[in-house]
Amino acid sequence: MAKRFRDTRIWNKEWYLKLSIKGKLLIDFLFDNCDCAGIYEPNYTLLSFYIGEPVTAEDFKELKQIKKLENGNYFIEDFIDFQYNVSISDLNPKFSVHKGIIKQLEKNNITLNKPFGNPHIEVEQPLQDMDMDKDMYMDKIKDPYVNPIKSFFVEEYEKVFKTKPMLSNSECNRIVELAANNSDIRELIPIAIARLKCIRFEDIGFKPAANWLLRDNNFERVINGEFGKKTPFKKIEPEPLKPPDYEIATPEQVRAIGEKHGIYRRPTNDST
Repeated sequence: MAKRFRDTRIWNKEWYLKLSIKGKLLIDFLFDNCDCAGIYEPNYTLLSFYIGEPVTAEDFKELKQIKKLENGNYFIEDFIDFQYNVSISDLNPKFSVHKGIIKQLEKNNITLNKPFGNPHIEVEQPLQDMDMDKDMYMDKIKDPYVNPIKSFFVEEYEKVFKTKPMLSNSECNRIVELAANNSDIRELIPIAIARLKCIRFEDIGFKPAANWLLRDNNFERVINGEFGKKTPFKKIEPEPLKPPDYEIATPEQVRAIGEKHGIYRRPTNDST
């Protein structure tokens, strides 16, 4: 059984709140039962059985992000971007995970090289014929799991945190994306990790790690000093010991003070 990411904030999104009960059930079913590319071949009998009432093609018109293709199948437009953290134009046959997605997209005549603009989409040209800068193309075809920049990130992280980070596919892809957009990435990674070590959100008791750094635009925010640029590089010197501002009493002085206040008494001959 496939395991997929789920947006728990969907319950607060306006488009979802406006759906009918049937619409909410239908879109939840589609997200769970579409193929790896977000495509669903309709089975209205099965849908009606699971939803608990008759379901027809008319019910899909309520779902704005679900497009009907020329072959009658339905396509969830943002499924690939959400599940794999990659746009359709960046899918690459060199990645084993991407192979099956590309196969399903081409099977359903969905373009690989431009955003979707209408419900009936056709493939305009093969991926290998795309006019792309060679260096950028080579960056994109590298498998994120064996990418040298990813390995460099793991090594630098282990130096600072003394443990290897557990990175998801989307986080590995994020490293590849950062490398493609920053020629000085090997200089930026050690800086970001050093600063990450010093970041802590005291109000919620949260200590961020590699997964947080590679989420959204947190890497750029850390580099730009949003969480305190100088903290990791400030060398904290121990304060020198201050000499006491009083004189140390001798044993005789201590005895005399004790006798004066009745704390200490000289021993007598008849004391036991």
